[in-house]
Amino acid sequence: MAGVAVQVISSAINAVLLVTVGIVVANILAETGVFSRLSSFTGPLCRISGLSDACVLSIVAMGVNATAGKSMLAEYYRDGKVAEREVIPVLIMGAFPVVLGESLFRVQLPTALVLLGPVVGGIYTGLNLFSSGIQALFA
Repeated sequence: MAGVAVQVISSAINAVLLVTVGIVVANILAETGVFSRLSSFTGPLCRISGLSDACVLSIVAMGVNATAGKSMLAEYYRDGKVAEREVIPVLIMGAFPVVLGESLFRVQLPTALVLLGPVVGGIYTGLNLFSSGIQALFA
């Protein structure tokens, strides 16, 4: 029983450290202007989606780390760079990069392939990616 408690505490510490590092790195990248150099990439997305550049940068950051991207969005909202009407669509659209970056390749795909087999696991993962893409498209 003590071994399980140690494992839980160790996992919680690792999770907190990873989230903290992700937020710090994303904020450093945002403050140094690395994300703003992506304007050639984000410009067309801004025109297509009708969202501001700050919103699209938050969505891109969500692909790296979901918590960091949401933290950027909150900071842009507090600074007045993001309108209130943009927050909900950005959070819904942010599900696609989160599924693609964090869930799909790091956790979901390997787990689904092992537990469900290559065919069913691949179909399951593909459908999950497809559904999050549809969600982002309609947002």
